[in-house]
Amino acid sequence: MWLNLAAMGSQGKDQKDWIKDRDEIAARLTSEQLAQAQERARAWVAAHPDQPTNSDVPKSIDMQSSGKAFLQVCSAADHVPPGWQTPGWQNPLSKSETAAVAQCVGYVEGVLGALQDPINFYCSSQGSPPRMLQILQTVLNYIRNNPDTAYLPPTPLVVTALRQAFPCDKK
Repeated sequence: MWLNLAAMGSQGKDQKDWIKDRDEIAARLTSEQLAQAQERARAWVAAHPDQPTNSDVPKSIDMQSSGKAFLQVCSAADHVPPGWQTPGWQNPLSKSETAAVAQCVGYVEGVLGALQDPINFYCSSQGSPPRMLQILQTVLNYIRNNPDTAYLPPTPLVVTALRQAFPCDKK
């Protein structure tokens, strides 16, 4: 679902990359899973008519080029307040910030979706998987705290950040 939304909300090379990632993941899904993901994306768009369009997505930075670029685009997630999913919540972000956060969440979800076994890839100490925004913020904090790795592409940084933040107890 998130990769589909990221593809719909981007342009140019980024859109082509999101479509490629989305299609690669879609090829692994059953027809029922694919239909469900497409329906969720359509429902999300219908329920959020005021959300940003692809003209609102930042175009000047290729967030996939490095951790530093990823951090520049995705830092808008720092402005999402606690309780953002509660009824009546008003979005304090600009349209471009909202678009950036959605694009970054889609990227991270794509990384997780590409893993062979994402459920066993990292473990949550709370017993349930963390929410995507928490995962994104974990990755952003990892990049900030490890500037010597910020030149790397964001994919290995996502992997490393989650393994460190949510280690599995191997007995």
